[in-house]
Amino acid sequence: MPEPLLTIITINRNYAAGVARTVDSFRSLRDDESVQFVFIDGASTDESLEVAHMFYRPSEVLSEPDAGIYDAMNKGLGLALGTYVIWINSGDELIQDNWENLKLHLRGSQAALIAGTLELVAPVEARGNRPPILLFNTPDRLPFQPLHHQAVVFRRAKAIQYRGYPLSYRITADRALIMAMYRAGELFEFVPMLLARYEQGGISSNALRRESEGYDLDLELGLINHAQYLVGKIRNRLYHQMTIPAWDVAKFIASRSGLHSLPKPSWLVKLAKAPCRG
Repeated sequence: MPEPLLTIITINRNYAAGVARTVDSFRSLRDDESVQFVFIDGASTDESLEVAHMFYRPSEVLSEPDAGIYDAMNKGLGLALGTYVIWINSGDELIQDNWENLKLHLRGSQAALIAGTLELVAPVEARGNRPPILLFNTPDRLPFQPLHHQAVVFRRAKAIQYRGYPLSYRITADRALIMAMYRAGELFEFVPMLLARYEQGGISSNALRRESEGYDLDLELGLINHAQYLVGKIRNRLYHQMTIPAWDVAKFIASRSGLHSLPKPSWLVKLAKAPCRG
């Protein structure tokens, strides 16, 4: 059998309703031989596996305890066979209408990473008439802002080369992987194509923890110094846990420390010449 063009990996734990919506979003691709499907389940105790087996073949399903979402995502990467991989996790959806355009683009690309547009929606129970929000992946988000991961397609060999998602991060490992590729000068492409729909919620919605880990990663990458790191951590905790007056004091301290105008390390100058095109 030829190597699939794309592997769609879905991570789940105890979210049967989300699994049903997710697989419906790429059901029309079931017989497309250029697509491989992988379902990684964290030993769910609800009806997730029953729902999954209505779509997936037995060889496409792995259910066992894991060490968290990024451990599960790495397992999916290990089972993937496609030239490219994308993670469409339970509750999220692939935009089927753009599949043929994406396929055409992937066949002609040499990029290590292809980033498109994401549609952000509220959880089903709270959605009502609230319109979706479009989130655009653009080159100027790097290196200080994360890419919207659900609309990112990775070349599988490159994701493996950079060792997948580091388990030392619980929320920001996707940014860590992308930044490892970015700093190495890998080719990134940004396409004006709506690729996925992301349902709000889950561990990444914990803003206090997400931003706190973001400072950890910024320090590791050399984007901020230790003084800025400490002020940022304090600022983050005050913002999420303290009163408005305390937050005003934190903003003043942050501005005085230079946290709002971070100095760029010397290696960032070299990144300006990296093969990153929009």
